[in-house]
Amino acid sequence: MDLIDSGCVDRAVVGTAIGTAALYGRLGHPAFNFRPVSITHGPRKLAAIDRFVTVNSAYQVDLFGQV
Repeated sequence: MDLIDSGCVDRAVVGTAIGTAALYGRLGHPAFNFRPVSITHGPRKLAAIDRFVTVNSAYQVDLFGQV
């Protein structure tokens, strides 16, 4: 939401949303475009996106850097 509020991101195609009550309360924001996961995470779809950027998180990382 900080990126959307700052104007850095004006559109986000989203397959799922997991977070806090504050996030859930703002999912109606016009920047969010919810699509089926088969579209948002399909390998061919992702490979065809020019200048593709993704933001992910990890819950655990071991000493070898494995997530």
